[in-house]
Amino acid sequence: MGILLGMRRGSLARVPVLLFAALACGCGGVPLFGSDPAAPRDRASQFDRFAAELFFERADTAPPLARARLQAMAPGLQAASAAPLGDARRRSVGERRMRAALDRLRSDFSPARLGSETPRASWARVLTRDLERALDLGPDGAPRRLDGAGAPRTLSPWTGAPFEAPSMLAREMPARTAADLARWKSAMLSAIGSIDPAERETDAPTVLERVTPTRARRVLAVLRDELRTLSAEAGSATALDPLFGPLAEALGRLPGAGGARSIRFEGAELRAISDALASFDDALERAENGLDERADARIDQGVALAGPARERWLARIADAAGPDADLGALSDLARRALVDVTRALGEPLGVEANVDAVQAQFGELRRRALRRSGAPSRGPVALWAAVEGGLEALVAAPHPEVHLASAKSRSFERPRGRWAPFVRGDLAPVDDPRARPALHLARRSRDPLANRLLEEPEALRYGLPGHGFVDAYRRAARDTPLAVRAVSRPTFEEGWSLYATAEAAALGLYAPEDGGLGWRVQELVALASILVDVGLHERGWSTEQAVETVLELTPLTELAARELVLRAECEPGRVALPGIGLLRMRALRSYVEEALGDAFDAPRFHRALLLGGPVPMAEADRRIERWLDLETRS
Repeated sequence: MGILLGMRRGSLARVPVLLFAALACGCGGVPLFGSDPAAPRDRASQFDRFAAELFFERADTAPPLARARLQAMAPGLQAASAAPLGDARRRSVGERRMRAALDRLRSDFSPARLGSETPRASWARVLTRDLERALDLGPDGAPRRLDGAGAPRTLSPWTGAPFEAPSMLAREMPARTAADLARWKSAMLSAIGSIDPAERETDAPTVLERVTPTRARRVLAVLRDELRTLSAEAGSATALDPLFGPLAEALGRLPGAGGARSIRFEGAELRAISDALASFDDALERAENGLDERADARIDQGVALAGPARERWLARIADAAGPDADLGALSDLARRALVDVTRALGEPLGVEANVDAVQAQFGELRRRALRRSGAPSRGPVALWAAVEGGLEALVAAPHPEVHLASAKSRSFERPRGRWAPFVRGDLAPVDDPRARPALHLARRSRDPLANRLLEEPEALRYGLPGHGFVDAYRRAARDTPLAVRAVSRPTFEEGWSLYATAEAAALGLYAPEDGGLGWRVQELVALASILVDVGLHERGWSTEQAVETVLELTPLTELAARELVLRAECEPGRVALPGIGLLRMRALRSYVEEALGDAFDAPRFHRALLLGGPVPMAEADRRIERWLDLETRS
């Protein structure tokens, strides 16, 4: 089924029955689960215990910042390790534990042994793929490169220390209290202190393993520019730290935030931060000086990915679009969808519904996007309230309760002002007293990259019915193991968020003040990103060719277009995931509509898709297949 279903199933090795029986009987006096009399004996219970322990074991060897986030999901995790592991030791222990868990999943807990299409079989498939990705295994099962506690470390303008600190805080911050900020402050300082000075020289250039040599100098130049800006804004002992201060500033304006603004850094702590930033800058300079000067002459020509970098990129695309998806077919599908969306823009623009007439208006749209006046006046909270009132028209009840709050803040993640506007809540169930509201931080008012046309659709996309709604289902999935829920699923989450924004407008759950212009432009950007990603990494487009493509296909400003292309160059595959997710969601709906005919009910389909929380798209396909089988029987 290619991009529609991607249902290929790999064959998994089975442990010989006699060997398993010998282990179960305690060969040599050693029972399967040690001497614990409460150890589960049936395979399903054994898997449940294994999945729970896997979460704690992976969290126990996670870097400090990731560990701080995971503690909010399982309070018992705080006592899992009395003293944090050293950086090198953590990597070694994490790799060994993941390999042992992967072997167990491929033998004792293979999907065939757990019941093929049972929920546990689905979780086993998800955990297997998560571990394979974390160990960076190639097609032959051999590691391409093992670096870090479970994931290849990549330093880019959006990932890796020191950018990981504010980026992860914005994305994963689980609460709104001063105590949480204090814990995150401690985690950040711990993360900086845990980096071995000898390893800092090797951390910085790892981005070069994921990009082509022709783009390496450009990427390193951007990194150095942002590092220097962060260093210059390091603050003082009497001021809020620039990485956390604006978040605390926004939190301070929300109900119940308490003393969030009281979290400050001591002079010695600020000096440690500045020293770490300077160390990374030195490593980047050494990497930049070591580049082949001839690479500069080839930047305008562009070079396709090759070797392990290409394998990683293709694996990411295959996870999103399906193992049978063809890059040419994916590009053609994105182009056809782009034509449809472009024509649909004719109505809100008041021009003929054809591509040439709409694209002729892009210059005016770019000017409108940067104007301070004429922007939609409604804030996120008003939009979410309008959608929530008619949510049953989109997703069949009952659905989990959604808590969202909004605040304005100055930029804090990157000097350019691009920061994640949505902060996910923790994963506790809604009726659990530990559950806290998810938080939406609106983009700062003077962000030079903020597109005024996209304010409303981005609020919907990142809040309700988008990411905030997906997260509510994630928190409500009590039976799903934490090891599965704790992993971000960008293709599913971003795909649903784009899909649901359009559905909310089509159902009249809110009345777009721009006539539907913004959410269609949002789709244009997501679909154009697929073409940019494939063009850069498969067809060897130059940077300028990619920028020109974005400007031709979307009304983004040139600055925003260059930002998108730089992201695509630094992190192959990532910018394509939202558009691929949107195409998958719509293709899956078309498949179900055709199968059910007049009996198709969109809200019931949406609930079946979301129930259990976000999963890899291959598992979403299986989830809908099981639901469809029940629907056709009834």
